[in-house]
Amino acid sequence: MNTLRQSTWAIPGLLALTTFTGLILALVAEGIWDWLSWALEALPVLIVLIYWNTRPRRL
Repeated sequence: MNTLRQSTWAIPGLLALTTFTGLILALVAEGIWDWLSWALEALPVLIVLIYWNTRPRRL
């Protein structure tokens, strides 16, 4: 009887575990995407700043 109870909770427990793991992975992926999109938006400004500070100076 004890093994029947354990096996009955195996599937809901597994579903809860995979759902929780999927939620964590989705949040991590969203955080990575937010950082990546911010970095891509800042890239043109960074290129201009690097060019402006490394351009040859005229006397």
